[in-house]
Amino acid sequence: MVMESWNVLPYTLLEKVYHLLPRRDRFACSMVCQNWREALDCPSLWKTLPINLDTDLFDPTVLVLMRKYHRYFNTLELRWANNHPRLSWMQQRPDIARRACKFLMVLSETNIQLQSIKFVDWYDGRKLKKMIYHISRFLKNQKSLINVSFFMVNFNKSDCTKLLSCCLESQKSIRNLEMSYCLYPPNNSQEYVILISCLECLSNLNCLKIDYSFFINGVLEAILLSKTKTLSTLEIYVRGYPSFHETVSDSDWDKLKQQNPQIRVSFYFVEVCHFEEISVVLREVIPVATISLSCGKMWDQSRSRQYRRTLQLITRYYRRTLENLYIHIKFNKEILDDVLIGMFQKCTKLQHFEFSGIVQNLELIKELFETHSNNKSEIGFSSVRVCPKKLDPSSQWYIEKLFDYFSEIKQKRPFEFEVSETHYDKCVVYMYN
Repeated sequence: MVMESWNVLPYTLLEKVYHLLPRRDRFACSMVCQNWREALDCPSLWKTLPINLDTDLFDPTVLVLMRKYHRYFNTLELRWANNHPRLSWMQQRPDIARRACKFLMVLSETNIQLQSIKFVDWYDGRKLKKMIYHISRFLKNQKSLINVSFFMVNFNKSDCTKLLSCCLESQKSIRNLEMSYCLYPPNNSQEYVILISCLECLSNLNCLKIDYSFFINGVLEAILLSKTKTLSTLEIYVRGYPSFHETVSDSDWDKLKQQNPQIRVSFYFVEVCHFEEISVVLREVIPVATISLSCGKMWDQSRSRQYRRTLQLITRYYRRTLENLYIHIKFNKEILDDVLIGMFQKCTKLQHFEFSGIVQNLELIKELFETHSNNKSEIGFSSVRVCPKKLDPSSQWYIEKLFDYFSEIKQKRPFEFEVSETHYDKCVVYMYN
């Protein structure tokens, strides 16, 4: 009787279980009985096809499942499980290339039309030109791509630009393009010409995520030439210490705002710590909604990073537009309590705030909350979460007082306050609507 009950489990329950299982286990479940096999024929289970080229293609069930459920695919994600390959792995490279080419040819034979293509954690494959060729052929047959993403790719020079150009059969349908954390930006004028010409064809972009090294070399001009009027989100990633002798002029930013009045710009500074570099990138005319500042353990210690000046500059430039602020500077020793309070007083549209660093006193949390709540134009934060790295007895006492204070707030309106332990080496304060 118990065994019969397993055979009649409802499809909805089986689908929830399948969502938690990897492909190989799903295939094994389909061999149990007809009911379990039929439950696997669910579109939500196969919307995204993630493929680790160096591991998954050695599993024969991948091709079996792809042939059976390809009609449900709308996203293909190609990546390497080992994006820093060891010598032993490199010896398997010809076999991996052969299997990848076979997979791409079978995928092309299905004549599926994807909505999204993603390249993630891709290493420099100088000896994998044949695989790049088959990917290009597959992309040229795609007519309805909406999302194209190159994230953390380490393509060999112009391969990224080549693959993007192969997506232009979907130039009217592409809405979202990402080219961020690319380790090999184009390094000659010819490659930039191809990249810019591709961007000029994308006249219906809604969201563009791009590295600053790309952006300062004609990308904005390409957007203006494409005459797109639908661009609403522009995310720019500034990493390391790029050359800042080339910047975008204020007049070009003004043209972009006139052409796309709804645009919201986000800047993500990664390992860019010093005021001199950040101040060159930020311009007052930019409609900035989000800024993220993060730095690791390594930085140029020959000069001060001057985060106080950086935050004051952000407040002066974007007090009317800033909505999200992320500050992760755990190795910075500057005390910024008073500067943060000043930001909260002037940035009335702030909705989400994260701070990872040193605070002089935990009372800052209450002061920031009250300052934000006193802005008449906004309701105030609905949630506060504190993740302290360590607490001394006095800080523990003040945390208890914060619990009492926020309990009174919770009686008046929906609100959440949480203190949780971090599993990493930093103290974090989250405040968000």
